[in-house]
Amino acid sequence: MSVSWQVRSRGRRADEDYEWAPLGGPPLDVISVLEAGFQGTPFRKIVDDEKPGLLLMDGPGERTVLLVTGLVPAGNPTDSRRRPIRAILVGVGGPGDRAELVAVATRALRGTLDATLPLAYGPISTGGFTPDPAAWRAYLDGPREQAPGGGTVEEGRRLDPDTVAYRERVAGDLLRLDAANGWPRLRGRLIVLRTTLLGKPEIHKLNIWRCLSDVTDTSLHPADPNPAAALADTLTRTVGDAAATAARRLGLSRFLIAGAALVAIVAVPIVINATSGPEETPSPGTPPATRPPASPPSNWARPGTWAYTPPVVVPRSPRPGQPVTATWLVINTGTTPWRDVVLRAEPAGGQDAPPICDTLKPTISVPDLAPGEMHPVSFPFTALPDAKKKCTTIWQLVRSDGAPLPAYSADPGGVPGPRLAMSVTTEG
Repeated sequence: MSVSWQVRSRGRRADEDYEWAPLGGPPLDVISVLEAGFQGTPFRKIVDDEKPGLLLMDGPGERTVLLVTGLVPAGNPTDSRRRPIRAILVGVGGPGDRAELVAVATRALRGTLDATLPLAYGPISTGGFTPDPAAWRAYLDGPREQAPGGGTVEEGRRLDPDTVAYRERVAGDLLRLDAANGWPRLRGRLIVLRTTLLGKPEIHKLNIWRCLSDVTDTSLHPADPNPAAALADTLTRTVGDAAATAARRLGLSRFLIAGAALVAIVAVPIVINATSGPEETPSPGTPPATRPPASPPSNWARPGTWAYTPPVVVPRSPRPGQPVTATWLVINTGTTPWRDVVLRAEPAGGQDAPPICDTLKPTISVPDLAPGEMHPVSFPFTALPDAKKKCTTIWQLVRSDGAPLPAYSADPGGVPGPRLAMSVTTEG
């Protein structure tokens, strides 16, 4: 059989919702596939469909299933409320189709799949989105990545941090597995899973060959003797991933990361180059769906606006009373320089709000940043003294006169909002 491909997205009109559309191959009841899931667990309980994720399964009946979530189509399309439009891709094939599924999974892990999805989005007045099966077929029939040389396929299962480096490592493992015809050894298993939904117990119970997750940032080295190095590695990953996400969300054509600034968290800004690059000339014969129009200027690019990335918390699940450090990237997405701004801790509010995290730093200094610059900010605090208890700290960026700046969350699952919230729950 050939691979059945389905894509889920939505048009720009306010009254439109996400829907499935065929992208190629035989007809497929994609809803039944997703609900059947793995060993009776629907895929929606394994992978968050609003965030970047991936699932590759050798299923019953020698059927291989690939699910890729949280894709950002080329051109960064937005709906009528300027919310990012995302896409989900599903492919289902037989034993003879695994090379095609592996090729797409590898590109998703390496971050090159989003921009190549052949989806065209109509204007807000007409709405709708149009997949281009012919362009998708041409993409699939093009050159494919080759298995890296000089390595063997490790048969044991592995849980890795969800970082750029480890996603590349898993992509190489997957290519080697396919080249060595190692599928029979993994029959009926989840081959690769990238998820934000599952904890360690669920991950180990599923017996996944390769899993990428942020349940631990040092899963291969749980007794890492150098916490500072672990934090630096985590920050490097966060800068790379979150800066790319922020650049896509904010319509920036390219950016530059000064990674050396991360090691000591010093006042050297990380620079995003927001100038437009030269317009690319499409090759002759390229289908229109693969050449989306350039995105309009971002609505957030106005004086005084700011963006932030999700916090990196080390350790992620602290013991009661354990010292913790949280770090974010704060980005000046406006058109005026920042002078004398700070992050100020705010009360969570509400009778049922969790306790505030114990910190001796009610404010965090932010260096002067020009438009397009961003900087890591960090604050230490102490986890609550009781097991399985959550504390929350809410931060607001304010000027020297106390006036807050509006914010845009660069978290792929976030929404515009004026404050940055951070929570941590102690182990139990």
